[in-house]
Amino acid sequence: MIVVVTDSDEATASNTAVCQHLHANNGLQLWGAAAVRPSLIPLAEAAENEPMLLVGHGSETEFLGNDGMAAVTRDDGQLLAGRTTIAIACKTGGALGRKVALDGGIWCGFEGPISCLVGDDDVIHHFRSIPDFFMANVHLLADQATATVFVDGYSDMMRGIISALEDLADTPRIEPIVAARWFRERLRVWLPAQLQPLEPEGASRPSLF
Repeated sequence: MIVVVTDSDEATASNTAVCQHLHANNGLQLWGAAAVRPSLIPLAEAAENEPMLLVGHGSETEFLGNDGMAAVTRDDGQLLAGRTTIAIACKTGGALGRKVALDGGIWCGFEGPISCLVGDDDVIHHFRSIPDFFMANVHLLADQATATVFVDGYSDMMRGIISALEDLADTPRIEPIVAARWFRERLRVWLPAQLQPLEPEGASRPSLF
């Protein structure tokens, strides 16, 4: 699996801390300063149809590289068709996912804003479960039936994480709980030619408020 993790500000530094256990020198990873379009595109072209995990900032039309410039865009249909891409990045689960699906790709992202993966020592193990789940279960993003299993399994995992965070008696911070809720409610999975994404039960619609 191609892994791309940016590290350009406080939010992406937290993402990097959470994802650091995924780091491997296998030629299919781009971290920090290397996570930019001029490096990503040839890597993805050489690893044809290899799934991708993108972690960083996003928008309605693109995933942003470490330089703040577009690294993957809605116009990269040829690159993304026939490939499964998961983006842990804000706003990548809407128009971007729809366009990728129309071009014949599979896209998993988040609708509206999400928090960074929270890297505080007392909760980091919970947030590591998110990229771990995606990497372990990316094969399920294949058709409607298996993708539904993916979404349901992810939602159940996130409910468990939210419950565990709420039970932490020694932390009055609400940030990790809100972050986990957004990660659960705002997941969107787009399958090829699909006009609407798969989403978890009780999905929130942040674009409406």
